[in-house]
Amino acid sequence: MLSAMRGLLSTWVAKGLFVLLVFSFAIWGIGDVVDAFRRGDTSVATVAGQKIEVPEMQEALRREVEQFRRATGGQIEPTPELRRALANQALDRLITGRAMAAEIARLGLRVPDAQLRDAVFRVPAFQGEDQRFSRALFENFLRSNGMTEARFLELYRGDIAQRELAAAIGAGAASPEALTMPLFRSAGEQRSALMALVPFDAGPAPTLPDEAELRRFQENNPDAFSTPEYRTAQVALLTPDALASGIEVSDDDVATAYEQRQAQFVTGEQRDFAAVTVQDRAKAEAIATQWREGADFAAIEKAASEAGGSAFQLSGNRASVPVPELAEAAFGASPETVTGPVQSPLGWHVLRVSKVTPGTNRTLDQVREELRTQLKRERATDRMFDVANQMEDQLAGGGTVAEVARTLSLPLVEATLDASGNGQDGKPVAMPLTQEGRAALLRIVFETGADLPPRTDEIAGPAFAATTVSAIIPPALRPFETVADAVRTAWVRDARRHAAEEKAAGLLGAVRGGQTLTLAATAAGLQARPVGPVGREGSPDVPRELVGPLFQIKQDEATMAETAVGFVVAQLTAVTPADATTDALGFGRMRDQIAQGIAHDLEQEYLAAIRAKAEPTINHQLLDQLAQP
Repeated sequence: MLSAMRGLLSTWVAKGLFVLLVFSFAIWGIGDVVDAFRRGDTSVATVAGQKIEVPEMQEALRREVEQFRRATGGQIEPTPELRRALANQALDRLITGRAMAAEIARLGLRVPDAQLRDAVFRVPAFQGEDQRFSRALFENFLRSNGMTEARFLELYRGDIAQRELAAAIGAGAASPEALTMPLFRSAGEQRSALMALVPFDAGPAPTLPDEAELRRFQENNPDAFSTPEYRTAQVALLTPDALASGIEVSDDDVATAYEQRQAQFVTGEQRDFAAVTVQDRAKAEAIATQWREGADFAAIEKAASEAGGSAFQLSGNRASVPVPELAEAAFGASPETVTGPVQSPLGWHVLRVSKVTPGTNRTLDQVREELRTQLKRERATDRMFDVANQMEDQLAGGGTVAEVARTLSLPLVEATLDASGNGQDGKPVAMPLTQEGRAALLRIVFETGADLPPRTDEIAGPAFAATTVSAIIPPALRPFETVADAVRTAWVRDARRHAAEEKAAGLLGAVRGGQTLTLAATAAGLQARPVGPVGREGSPDVPRELVGPLFQIKQDEATMAETAVGFVVAQLTAVTPADATTDALGFGRMRDQIAQGIAHDLEQEYLAAIRAKAEPTINHQLLDQLAQP
């Protein structure tokens, strides 16, 4: 059937119909865009009378997509929906930038070349190991972002101007004392209370009910005593390991790879050492003498601190030591001897090597099979998309999951399992997948309806899965006889909890009726103890479940909360607001935080006003077209 269809598609009649079909979709599907081009309106948006053209939008979208890929380590390819979101985000940045640029031009603001140069030189990403501007890093950044130097400087100049204008808007923001003080007093408020605990297991053991009541308890708590939902599924798994078994790698290929990857099999010498850095040579010599006479590292740390320096410990190879002079001394010293003083741009160093781990150089014979396995897996990974296409073609042609697994020599998982991946025997169902891939496959199985056509999904690993679900077994109460002991245990636990809750409620009622918690607890055979003061962030002696309720009641009122071990009843005995006179530093921090929040709000309101003033218009149809992969 498929061969016959391919033969028909090769005729001139079919090709002509195909061209006509494409032309029809082009005219009807993007008619508005075609009309826009006919009118000469090829801009994606217009802001303050200036157009954002397609090339600029494409560049901005490319940067957003590349940034997303870097953020995800290249493991996730943007879906069409995500690309549309990234396109909207890119256009939003362009619109804001254009609106701000128009306002900056209106105000006559300009960033001088010297300021731009200094700002670029201060970018951390462009600084080398010597903490100075590195032209090589700068050019590498431009290449990786597909940007010319002139374009970068233009964008960065605009960014500086926009940041300075926004900062100027919020520069005058301040938090008046009338606003800061109530917030400071509330945020730093502390509360003290009396607290009594009613443990779940405090009372006598309850009398077990008859079987009929236990059966009702099971029926009223089906989630605890039911089987989970099970699904019967067939899954053909396409993984690098599944393909690697059929791939041959010659000895010549292994030898070539060894030459190319030799750095993987050679490790330099590693050293562990302690070092001291001070600015005065005489002090460094004194510390070296003290160290040679047997002082331990704690004493050396103290001596370094008193000398205005520091002591630290390092472990690694020569290249990992950030100071060349220190690296030279550390890797030329004998173990367990004190070396120095040695001078570097950072000062005078004294060091002691504690451990030397020799480097290794694994030969081709030693790594031959390991490298062969690597190459097989890499080649298998490269083939996966081709095999995945074959998998989809066979399924589209009516093949079953089992047939696909057989014809492509893929592992087939046939099992009845729950959402955790356990079979009906309670044991995990074996799957040749990573933990992440296993979790992804289980989500697919439990979101796929029964008896639907097979679906193919890419899952973590990397891997592909062709999945079909043939049966869904809903949850059902387990036979009482098989869970009788668990039901009795749960009933006793629930009865104890209910008794503790009633006792705690009695305490709460007594306090609300006018008694102190101390008297009410004593009458109930319990003890009330003082706790706190506690702030809103909690305290070790106050259960976290009680902190929130304590801050919702007034002086002398009571509250109740359930914890992991029982119910607690608390009566508020004191409220202590924060005192700005004794915590001037905390008050200042609060004032600064509020001022920063006000400044941020002012900046956002200003940006919104600038955007509205620029009257942006967007060609949504063209934007959607550009967002397509």
